[in-house]
Amino acid sequence: MFTTSRFSRRLKVSSVIAGACLLSLVASACGAGPNSTDASGSTSFEEAATKTSDQLADIYDQLDGLGESERKAELIELAKEEDGPIVWYTAAADDDTAPLIKKFKEETGIDVQVYRASSATVLAKTMEEAKAGRIRGDVLNFSGLDPTIASNESLYADLETPLADQMVEGTVHDDWIADQLYPFIVAWNTERYQGKSPETFKDVLTAFGDGELAFEATDSNWLFGVVQLLQEQEGVSEQEAIDMVADAARRGVPVVGHTLLSELLASGQYVAAATTYHYRSARQVEDGAPVAWEPQPGPVITTVSGTGIAATTSRPASALLFVEFQLTGEQEYWVEAGRTPTNENYQGGILGQGFDLYILDDDALYAELQKWDDLYAEMMQSSGRPVRE
Repeated sequence: MFTTSRFSRRLKVSSVIAGACLLSLVASACGAGPNSTDASGSTSFEEAATKTSDQLADIYDQLDGLGESERKAELIELAKEEDGPIVWYTAAADDDTAPLIKKFKEETGIDVQVYRASSATVLAKTMEEAKAGRIRGDVLNFSGLDPTIASNESLYADLETPLADQMVEGTVHDDWIADQLYPFIVAWNTERYQGKSPETFKDVLTAFGDGELAFEATDSNWLFGVVQLLQEQEGVSEQEAIDMVADAARRGVPVVGHTLLSELLASGQYVAAATTYHYRSARQVEDGAPVAWEPQPGPVITTVSGTGIAATTSRPASALLFVEFQLTGEQEYWVEAGRTPTNENYQGGILGQGFDLYILDDDALYAELQKWDDLYAEMMQSSGRPVRE
């Protein structure tokens, strides 16, 4: 039986950033936290964040009651009064950032500079800058659990926008909003599997033999979600659900990276994959690859990328303008790219296809993060097979 007490602490492969002094509880052990004044006496993070908050409050007052087009026009004028280009910290791919920046410039006439890296790297950089007194970015984009971590570390300013009413349920928070959905789907190779499509998550975990089912090796958030759904579908306890996944993992194969996972599945190296991203598998089907993913065995476990205004931005109007672009114009781009938007006025990807989405409760996951990370890491090691990467 798998029990959480057996697992040694896992060195991070996802959101918890080593060396960034991420959690407030350990900030004193890592040096000055984000709400301190440095030795030179420079403005503290707290003072800078208070100034930004006051500026944003004035902006929200100016925009109150304006219609959509009037609001955008007013924000553009306010943004043009601020110095310098918008600085966007993001984990979005290079292939996406360039056309999005171009689209924004065409709509507003305002330039954007981008810092792009993995979500973990962007979060670590943001944390270090906050510790030094000011985040240099104006808009912060993270993925997975990282927006929740950033929120808990007070890296975002409060976010007020009427666009919140247009968003998918479960994607709006006080200081950040999801700008893209990442649905985890079960997919299978149609040349290697001609059986009945899995109808439940239990079917997914029991239908495949040794070495036939692949898992992305760092998806501990998927484990959190599938355990909740197994409890609902099968009427089992949390521990029984964990054991069901653990048993499948012992027969499975860990793969690092969703792109590689999808490629290996299409090439026939595995019969099925438990945790592919929808847009990758959907694109493979469109391209004629021997891959299928419909129907799904239950609600589609979904994680997000999230955007918000940096707590210490000196360009609050510009930052708000860009965030609202991400919740409108960027949504159109995601639809055209086959991705899943978060604004319900833009139907695309898996949105609007009749699937129930199970958007992960990141606050609940955050509260038990080490538990689920340790569980999943142990499961991925349990087969004894080498990790594909």
